[in-house]
Amino acid sequence: MVRLLSARLWWIALLAVASCGCSPQPSTSETHTSTSAVPVPPAKDVPPGVPGALDGWAGFGTYKQADGSLLLPSASPTAVVLTRKDLALHKKAHYEISLQAKTTGAQAALILDLYNGPDYDFAEQDAVIQGLTDTYKPYTVTIPAGTNAPSTGFVRIYSVSPSPIWIKDVQVIEK
Repeated sequence: MVRLLSARLWWIALLAVASCGCSPQPSTSETHTSTSAVPVPPAKDVPPGVPGALDGWAGFGTYKQADGSLLLPSASPTAVVLTRKDLALHKKAHYEISLQAKTTGAQAALILDLYNGPDYDFAEQDAVIQGLTDTYKPYTVTIPAGTNAPSTGFVRIYSVSPSPIWIKDVQVIEK
């Protein structure tokens, strides 16, 4: 199930992102790990893989798996795990984000958005993927850049879920 972020979940996610210690500065294609004051523990009973990110993406608290997927381990109530990709934004454009995702828990949700600091962080540019299962399934969301889009920003995929989530085959297409 994909839906726009509810006001309640938006505030929970906003608090989690604010506590992650991640700066809104543009990233390079280098691999990053979380420098948060709150460490992100690996999910229990899940081989964490190697700290890292998908090719061309930055990762914060994420683990690249041997099969090429990315693990977003379970987050504590005060931490967030995320991956992001730099993006040239165009006013009034729409960005289609497709991926495959799975989880081992019942309460897992992925949040996808366009972002470039507090001046470009709007609820209407957020989507939530819920109803993840223990097998990979494809998901696609379309997010509008809006009329006030800056020339650069990034797409974020993150989780504040208590269950680990794996993602793969992530694509971002401007429409």
